[in-house]
Amino acid sequence: MSAHLQSLKFEAFGIVVEVSGPADIGEGIGRAVSESLPGSRQIVVETAIDRRFTILSGTDGYSIDSNGETLIDRADLERTLTYLGSHARLTVAENAREFIFVHSGAVVWNGRAVLLPGESYSGKTTLTAELVKRGAEYLSDEFAVIDNLGRACPFPKTLSMRGILDGHRQVEISAESLGATVAVDPVPVGTVLVSEYVQGSHFRPRAITKGDGLMALIANTVPIRASPERAIKVLGKAVAGAVFLKGKRGEATEAAEALLEQLTGR
Repeated sequence: MSAHLQSLKFEAFGIVVEVSGPADIGEGIGRAVSESLPGSRQIVVETAIDRRFTILSGTDGYSIDSNGETLIDRADLERTLTYLGSHARLTVAENAREFIFVHSGAVVWNGRAVLLPGESYSGKTTLTAELVKRGAEYLSDEFAVIDNLGRACPFPKTLSMRGILDGHRQVEISAESLGATVAVDPVPVGTVLVSEYVQGSHFRPRAITKGDGLMALIANTVPIRASPERAIKVLGKAVAGAVFLKGKRGEATEAAEALLEQLTGR
């Protein structure tokens, strides 16, 4: 196993993650964390650590340990760094004290955020991509990050697109390569669309109640078990003036065009 480890600290949304690993992969560690946590910064000052990760190398590959738990073992470097990035991102999402992270695509249209809550494989990244191709500003394809004032904040990681290589493996694509403008400031929430891909469906969203829409957001909120009262309070503030829509959709191109046309007409 590796004898000489280098420790790097990163801060994002008030959460500090420390990663120890072989010095020869320090650049890769920094890139993996910074790409997974847009807006993160590397720090050198002494500060409290929220979570530690240790990467070790051996003759059969790399392993990641965190708090005595082995997250991955005997993996190649690319897979190890991918795992590190995703776990660092989840650590921030679970523990951020002044933000609520919701599994959701998020864009800005006419100065207000459009949230697309949903689990993995629900099609939110594909729909997000089609919306930004049509002029919506990009916030995120994975998390709607809501601050304590109820505003949606940018979390502009690369879009994790499936269907380019095959139906499962992800390819990371920058929003800029899709012609998108990346939002830089927090914005109020204007619309919440509760939807999922169903092959062959035509997109005909209907209005739903604030209560039903809020429940959909809560179901996709990362820290809901750890901080339910705070999460519900912040989300309630965020959607106080929002419109809630629900409907199955087929191809993302059709849904994106129909959604933006409907929102423009409001």
